[in-house]
Amino acid sequence: MYNKIRGQQGFLLVDIMFAVLIISIGLLAIAGSYTQFSKTTISSAQYTIATNLAQRQLELLKNQPASYWAEFTEFPATISWQDTSIDPAKLSPSVTVTTTVKQCIQDTTNLVEVSVLVNGTNQKSNYSETFTTFFSKSSL
Repeated sequence: MYNKIRGQQGFLLVDIMFAVLIISIGLLAIAGSYTQFSKTTISSAQYTIATNLAQRQLELLKNQPASYWAEFTEFPATISWQDTSIDPAKLSPSVTVTTTVKQCIQDTTNLVEVSVLVNGTNQKSNYSETFTTFFSKSSL
């Protein structure tokens, strides 16, 4: 088929095409991984924002005295955003924080359940994270 000249060096066209094919497959795999990594990074950033906002709200509510929680008589109740230095609606992308107070299921407890729901939107999707804790209505 191919007559080789004695002492000839170099590559055949088939060798080069095979090498290009291998490199192309590797680059496609890397490109596919890159898109997945960027989606994961965006998701992680959203979760971090939601966690920080919820933690801020819960920390400010933790400083409230037990009498503050005892004033809640109708459930569920909604609490406004407590931090005046940060406005979640002005964040980019926009985020809403909703804080709900519920009576614990057992009437004999002096606990209220406080849930902070963080909703946000990025360019392609909506996300929602809920964080829950309990506070006592009576001082210890």
